[in-house]
Amino acid sequence: MSKTKKRRKKGVSTQERKQQLAAQKKYFIARLFDFGRKLGITDVLKLIPAREYNTLFGYHLKQFKVKTAPGTQIPSMVLKKMEALVHFSVNNFPLLQEEYADFTLIEYLEYGHILWRYQETLELDWYPRASQVKEGLMPVVEMVEKNGDPTTYLLGVVDVIARQYCKANSRYYWMDVVVKRSDVENNGTSINFIVHRVFCQKRVFKIEEGARPAFRIGVPNAYEKGMRWLTARLIGHDKETGETVEPFDADIYLQSHALLRLYERLDGLEKCVVHSNMLGSLSKFKVVEYQEQSMVEYYFDNVKLGYLVLDFSSGQVLVRTFLFLTHRKTPEGDKLARLGRLSYADIPFWKMDKLSTFTKSDIGNHARLRQLFDDAGCGHLFDFDAEKWGQKGDAIAKGKALAGYLTLAENN
Repeated sequence: MSKTKKRRKKGVSTQERKQQLAAQKKYFIARLFDFGRKLGITDVLKLIPAREYNTLFGYHLKQFKVKTAPGTQIPSMVLKKMEALVHFSVNNFPLLQEEYADFTLIEYLEYGHILWRYQETLELDWYPRASQVKEGLMPVVEMVEKNGDPTTYLLGVVDVIARQYCKANSRYYWMDVVVKRSDVENNGTSINFIVHRVFCQKRVFKIEEGARPAFRIGVPNAYEKGMRWLTARLIGHDKETGETVEPFDADIYLQSHALLRLYERLDGLEKCVVHSNMLGSLSKFKVVEYQEQSMVEYYFDNVKLGYLVLDFSSGQVLVRTFLFLTHRKTPEGDKLARLGRLSYADIPFWKMDKLSTFTKSDIGNHARLRQLFDDAGCGHLFDFDAEKWGQKGDAIAKGKALAGYLTLAENN
């Protein structure tokens, strides 16, 4: 069936189609000039002949589509959520470079990308003043040099999105970005996000408590079209001589127990985001040595919430558990216990080893209590915006009771 017949069947006449196309072109050019106004190049855009804008329109972004990779089965709900996040990110996220923070990702992807490509391919003899246009579009080139190729800029965005749906003891996802320009005139460019699934890698570790299963830690890497399995640079010792051996890269594994403690102690937060921030923390691998144990600092949205406890006895890195910031055997938790004269049992009794105690109670409203936590290095927990990440519920009044108990503890 011809395209004309298809349009007639759908009730769209050729004339209506032309009117729609003209409206789309008008909107595209208006948005292109909005982009140019923000970048200070509107005078340059006015030098471009009208016929050239027809060519530029041929590269406009038509759609974003999230698809499943061939031979891969992914729950439809996951795909829908990923697609929603892609659209939200593209339409709302500003560019990372501060001087371009007024530009959204969609503006950069469409108008920045088109003008950048146009400047790259423009020949000086195409039309009068072509040399002025080529020179005048240099701010676009500088923008790309500082922010990266607009299409590859997407790769970092999709890694963040895919990471939210990974689960170390179950499955990982990574997304490929495929840009395709239609062969049909004026039909624009489509960007497809192809979702791939990778099953977890399991290994059994022999530790003091016995044999324990653990799962290899990785992060999505769209740049390399797959997963980047995390490693840590370790310095080994010969068991017989005790001498230091050459440093080596050790794989990082995680016990399911650590995940359970993460979800339990960061109660109320969206689990997928808790897991995603764990992957981010392990990627940075900022190790703290404290009381003969090694720990990686856990950050959630750039806020320090606790530590991931490590074990190196197997020659690999094993994440054993998660300790909330106020937990005993952490620098902040021990300082809090010392300053407040708290016993080991006081922390869990008052539920000070859970995030909701700080975000869903009135403890932070008591000046004396707030000062105590500030002095211990964990007062910022009261300011953490947990509702933004899914935590719900009304505030519980426990500040007065805790303040009274601490007064008793000081008198003992």
